[in-house]
Amino acid sequence: MTLPDCVLPPEGWGRVILHITRPQAGRKWTDTGRLHDERGLKGRPPGDARPVPLPPELVALWRESVDTFGTADDGRLFFNERGGVLAPSRYGRVWHGARELALSPGLVSTPLAARPYDLRHSAVSGSNDVVDPRVLVNAVQAWQLPTSVSYVGSWDRCRGRRLVAFYAVLYYAGLRPAEAVGLRLSDCHLPEKGWGTLTLRETRPVSGKQWTDSGERHDRRGLKAREASTDRPVPIPPVLVAILQADLKEFGTAKEGRVFGNERGGVVGSSTYWRVWEEAREYALPPEAFDSPLAGRPYDLRHACITRWLNAGVPIAEVARRVGSSPEVIHQRYHGCIDGHEEAANAKITKVLVPHQRTFALWSCDAPFGRCMWCATRCHSPRILRASKPCASDWDVSLPSGHGSSRRTSERQRVCAGHPPAGVR
Repeated sequence: MTLPDCVLPPEGWGRVILHITRPQAGRKWTDTGRLHDERGLKGRPPGDARPVPLPPELVALWRESVDTFGTADDGRLFFNERGGVLAPSRYGRVWHGARELALSPGLVSTPLAARPYDLRHSAVSGSNDVVDPRVLVNAVQAWQLPTSVSYVGSWDRCRGRRLVAFYAVLYYAGLRPAEAVGLRLSDCHLPEKGWGTLTLRETRPVSGKQWTDSGERHDRRGLKAREASTDRPVPIPPVLVAILQADLKEFGTAKEGRVFGNERGGVVGSSTYWRVWEEAREYALPPEAFDSPLAGRPYDLRHACITRWLNAGVPIAEVARRVGSSPEVIHQRYHGCIDGHEEAANAKITKVLVPHQRTFALWSCDAPFGRCMWCATRCHSPRILRASKPCASDWDVSLPSGHGSSRRTSERQRVCAGHPPAGVR
């Protein structure tokens, strides 16, 4: 990667656009005669790019590296002491030396982070990580972004307008992008009124032609974490039913009856809906929000959908069933995005504490007179009156000895008996 491909702001998230890879192939196997070949991204057509968001910690580290070591002659961020391409043998030796310094002797001999590539596995396996609330869109932004999608590309090519319903499915139904790509018209129940249903049966993830049995770029698989023959019905609200009906009326179906397709009727590629989404964010978001992680990926629309359902009070088990995940994963990943639970918990605790408030009534000390805590009326009361039992006839109180005559005690009881805690009488 080169410095022109990177956006490294002083604060917040950055971004890098990946265009090429430089694998070590050997001089006799490259057209240029160099040790490292220059190729496109793995599993993508030549000339395709992949934007990758960068967290603030990594942005700060890269900025410090550029300020300290500069860049290579061709703008590369990482290079050896002569400015050449960094070889795997070089960073592999450095990694093994770092492991010996960082790990205890008992862990050095284990496969823990034995290769630098294991760091990638650690990052990719972060499907159980907590979702960052900063990526979630609100209701207004969720409407502005798909609207901005319709402005991407020319009117004749419909590059953006074809994908408005695609993003709406991610936001309103919580589908994964690969599930939306494989959605067929026969899987949709779109009534004229009321809620509809999407019955998911197939996903079309991008795997690359060399990795699929059919030789197609998009593999054909069953639903994630399910048997190949099972399906998953997902109820969809009337607003999404109307969006899908309008999309099918204007563009029809693609090959094999799929709801979403490209200009030639083929499968919508991940690079296609990524590029359209990046352009739509520039139209819909102000500069400070565009540079933030807000809706940085199309997949973040699914996160916003799940969070909205949880905040609406839908049980976790039902949310997990609709989105094709487990309740444990939903609870683990989205517990930091649920609003209002603290207030609801406080209200429930307050409701439980009401009987305790009825049993023990504390009076403010204003000796020799006191003030009733329920009606704020001054009365001849001791410092603390302990209610022995609330009853329907009177607010029975027991007074410490040496506080007034029986007549005055009766007056005190009548004053306080008229204002017991709510719900006693």
